[in-house]
Amino acid sequence: MPKPTGYSKLQVRLHWLSAILMILLLTILGETIGGGWRSLLKSDFGSYPIGAWLHIIPGLLIVPLAVWRLILRFWHGAPELPENEQRWAQIAAHITHWSLIALLFIVPLSGLWAWVDSSKFLAEAHGVLQGLIWVFLGLHVVGALVHHYILRTNVLRRMLKAEE
Repeated sequence: MPKPTGYSKLQVRLHWLSAILMILLLTILGETIGGGWRSLLKSDFGSYPIGAWLHIIPGLLIVPLAVWRLILRFWHGAPELPENEQRWAQIAAHITHWSLIALLFIVPLSGLWAWVDSSKFLAEAHGVLQGLIWVFLGLHVVGALVHHYILRTNVLRRMLKAEE
């Protein structure tokens, strides 16, 4: 089966839905969990503030979205990197991409584990992992912008407009 030249509509939509959820969770919704965490540590189980749920529910939605994206990637495929791409840049792109995918699983599951175990250590690890998402998300965005504006490839365009 030949490699696709772009992503399917569903792949594009799931990519941007995941991106929006991640950014919301790392910014606005990330701050809403504090009250729920304090209630949990006091063993005040029935009184989680709505803010806690505004973090937990979207956070856990990331995992099935990541599974769905992986299934689509293996079923539909993904376009090749540009032919003239330097080998080091290809390696960096693969490391960045697969690290982000791994973090889409690890970060929500570490948060859930911290919540279930009421573990301060796991909660702190969850926070560190969120920092790693920022690093790899930044690399991902910078790489796409470099491809678009400096290298003039179609890497960014193929995620903005689905393959017909």
